[in-house]
Amino acid sequence: MKKIIVLLAVALIGVSSLSAQTTVEGQKVHKTSNKFGAMGGHIGYAFLGPTVGLHGDFCANNFRGRAGFDVFIDKAVCLGFDLGFHYLINLVDGLNIYPIIGASIGFGNMDFHLGLDLGAGIEYNFRNGWGIFADGKYNVGFIVFDAAPYRSYIGVTKRF
Repeated sequence: MKKIIVLLAVALIGVSSLSAQTTVEGQKVHKTSNKFGAMGGHIGYAFLGPTVGLHGDFCANNFRGRAGFDVFIDKAVCLGFDLGFHYLINLVDGLNIYPIIGASIGFGNMDFHLGLDLGAGIEYNFRNGWGIFADGKYNVGFIVFDAAPYRSYIGVTKRF
């Protein structure tokens, strides 16, 4: 686990220095949204089955927080809440990658889960305020009873 965290930190430092340039031939490049908030929906797959959810974003330059609510659909319905933090790394105009670190809590019939989320994602922001994304998270559980360690999502976001 320590090796993965060190590799993610080295990649983040290396790629962020490459994306530091803000102009291309005198024209400003659309790097990240200058909007403070966003809302959206996502679908995905967790270790236990499919999931659907809603999320809200709050942004400050390249830093973003995302609060999410998920419904896991398995033999029984489980609910999950997570709060993740992203650092947006611009690759090309509108296309960003981001590491994810956050916390999550989930509960269902007789299940309870509390853990740390680690992952990565990619997004594309259209100029009209809409964006699409895909990300994956691995959960390091602190309190775990029958929980899903890996989740992947695709979704849409509307910035405002």
